[in-house]
Amino acid sequence: MNLKEKAIKIFGAVFFALGVLAVVSSYNSIGFSGIFWFSNLALLFVGAGMILKKPWLIASQMNIVFIPYLFWNIDFFYVLINSESLWGITDYFFTERSFVLQVITLEHIFIIPVAVAFLFMYKPKKFDFWKFSIAQVLMVFAILRIIGDEKSNINCVYRTCSPINFSFIPYEISWVAGYIAIILVTNLALAFILRKL
Repeated sequence: MNLKEKAIKIFGAVFFALGVLAVVSSYNSIGFSGIFWFSNLALLFVGAGMILKKPWLIASQMNIVFIPYLFWNIDFFYVLINSESLWGITDYFFTERSFVLQVITLEHIFIIPVAVAFLFMYKPKKFDFWKFSIAQVLMVFAILRIIGDEKSNINCVYRTCSPINFSFIPYEISWVAGYIAIILVTNLALAFILRKL
């Protein structure tokens, strides 16, 4: 095992450990439904993908979190620089919270560049990882609609977490359609970039 492979496995182990910590923390604070935050699952799957050298697994999580994390980071750095709320997405980070929660939450900043760097080094052989992404999202949506609640609103399955709201469409339909669109757009972009470079 060369130095690059050792570094990747270390990153993978760190991400997976953070994912386990995030799951335990979410379970303790919210209950069983808290396990299903997409950010928790992304940490676990990206970590496992790096350890097992499965680029399709990492790419499937990028499909789910890349665009939402982009908005998260814009909102976060706007608040950090201007000390005022933008969209309200990351306002919770700037409240009084435990150090552990703050460290876990910062994965929104660094998981994307690390995962994308891995995909450039180990490109997927096939680019149909959108199938896993959609299956995961639909399964999580169904589980949270059964065991979740509107107060915790895990993954925004009960009400929108963004300033964009298509109130003329039933929310369940707009959520599912919106996430499928996010996944397909990201998958196409990843496939195009990884094939070209």
